[in-house]
Amino acid sequence: MARSWKKSLFVFSIVAVLVGCRRARASKESDSPSAKGISCIFFQSKELMTRENWRSEPLDIRAAEKNVGRYDAFWCAQIMAQYNPQVWEFLRRNRPDQIMLYYISSTTTRKTDVRTYFDYDYIENYHPEWFLLKDARNAKPQDYKDKDKRIRWAPSDPKSSYYDRFYIDVINKDFQEWAANQALYLVSGKKDGLAYSYDGLAMDNVYVGRRLHQRFGNEYRNWKYADDFKAWSEGFCDYLKAVRKVLNQHGFILVINHNPVGRDRSKDQELWNALYECGDGILTEQAVRDGWLDSSYLADDDWLAAMSRHQEILDKGLINWWVCQPSISGPREHDAFLYTYCSWLLIKKPGKSLYGTDTGKQAVLWYDEYDLPIGEPTSGRYQRNGCWLRDYVGAKIVVNPARTVREVVIDSDEPWLDWESRKPVRQLAMPPQSGRILLPVSQGSTEKR
Repeated sequence: MARSWKKSLFVFSIVAVLVGCRRARASKESDSPSAKGISCIFFQSKELMTRENWRSEPLDIRAAEKNVGRYDAFWCAQIMAQYNPQVWEFLRRNRPDQIMLYYISSTTTRKTDVRTYFDYDYIENYHPEWFLLKDARNAKPQDYKDKDKRIRWAPSDPKSSYYDRFYIDVINKDFQEWAANQALYLVSGKKDGLAYSYDGLAMDNVYVGRRLHQRFGNEYRNWKYADDFKAWSEGFCDYLKAVRKVLNQHGFILVINHNPVGRDRSKDQELWNALYECGDGILTEQAVRDGWLDSSYLADDDWLAAMSRHQEILDKGLINWWVCQPSISGPREHDAFLYTYCSWLLIKKPGKSLYGTDTGKQAVLWYDEYDLPIGEPTSGRYQRNGCWLRDYVGAKIVVNPARTVREVVIDSDEPWLDWESRKPVRQLAMPPQSGRILLPVSQGSTEKR
């Protein structure tokens, strides 16, 4: 009798959830973009083109909109404007709620891929002194024109496409003023003759802190700021503020990519406080991770410290943008996704939280979990037997950040549907470093509890 009841309940739950998913896909009004917060970092060609290469014909508007209309924000939107301008204009006209950012490297430039760098030719021809040299202490004026004396992105590999990618002295006040106006020119769409502007600038390679400074100091003992970390860190913040000020004055935003280093997220608090004044949002590639191996996902106090940092970003009123990079194959891939996605859901703030994946490969990772009709959060995160939970209108989110299995009671009164196992449960044995989404089963997954 008990087994029959559970089986019937399970079947009912699956049907309800699938109906809810279809409703979520079919109606933009019933599940607004701000409620999902799913973003696109770098487009895959198949999302915009008829074949898996950028030289093929663009998809028609209906097909392309089906692929990219489901995102709420774009980190590198100029790819769409370049390769499928028809869908770009369609979305700008009909989906002004989507955040479209123009992506650029903040600290480097090169002659190729001009759409993601500041104007190399201008700097080369008019201000070569803006390049950082390996030995600034003994430099002569003509050295700035010598590529072999500049600090390269990939100095050990002349065959690399990044070999002639050079670092810029972003602390230079003249460069800061020029870069701020260039940023405004890029996001306005005027450079490419667009009928619609972007919403702001996405700045990559933001090195406020010790990582780049220490690496340069180890490799180039006489680089310009080798003995002056204060000038480097404060000057970098001044650079970001200069760009943000000009953008904000014209109604645009600045989102910066800055990744904390190491497992101790409490270091450099003074720099973090300064960083909060530099942009309108912070994107983190290693949101709950400290490296690229499966074993590098943060756990226990390290995870909690990272979560506290993300919460602090939101408390400052900034956009908190996660980018996670699960592998695209193997048994760990989906587990890793759930761990990061559910961690993000624990602190998600509608309208301020964004989540995206980037594998660097020709694979579009759109997970079924994105379409679950979980609704808005109804509580903050709370702890139960070492696990962290949060209540949504149509779901409960559970994360176990520990390196050991944790038993957690979900609801002592009624069962919930574990989306991963598709079974009704009242309690779960949460594997180490895992996340789960649980949906209501008593009234159907699309009904408000």
